[in-house]
This record gives sequence, C-alpha cells and structure tokens, in this order.
Amino acid sequence: MSEKKHLIIFILSLLLAAAFIVFGIYRGEMEVVFRKAVMICLLHNLRSAECIRCGKCVAECPTDALTLSFGAKKTKCPSDDTPLN
Repeated sequence: MSEKKHLIIFILSLLLAAAFIVFGIYRGEMEVVFRKAVMICLLHNLRSAECIRCGKCVAECPTDALTLSFGAKKTKCPSDDTPLN
C-alpha cells in the first residue's frame, strides 16, 4: 500500500476510536468504569462485589471456604447427581 493510503487508514481509525469514546461518554460508561475502579482500588475486601481474580479473598478467608480457580468447571452436588454449573 502506498503511504497515502496508510495515512488515510490511520486517520479514519483515529476518528472511529474518538467516535466510540464520545459514544461511551454519552451513554455514561465513564461513570461506570470510574465507579468500578473506586470499588476495586479503595474498597476491595472480602465483602466487595467487584472480583478481579487477585486471590486476596482466598488468602483472607478465615474458614478456608474459598478457592481460586479460573475457567468453567462442572461439579456435582455431593448429595445427588445434580450438576451445579
């Protein structure tokens, strides 16, 4: 491709990115992201609703009831054969 086409694609990409940012701000996404960041950074404890899979809750759990695992695991209920998904 010529350098002129690269420049046009670059400028169009920047304009599209700016349009998505403006659309997100219009929809209130900036407030949601900021609220979640505050919840994670300032209020992260065992009762926090925001999970970032840091493992802090597993380390702080007084009863060792929590485990850290990633991905989907299919387990069965100990009392019967009903899957818990």
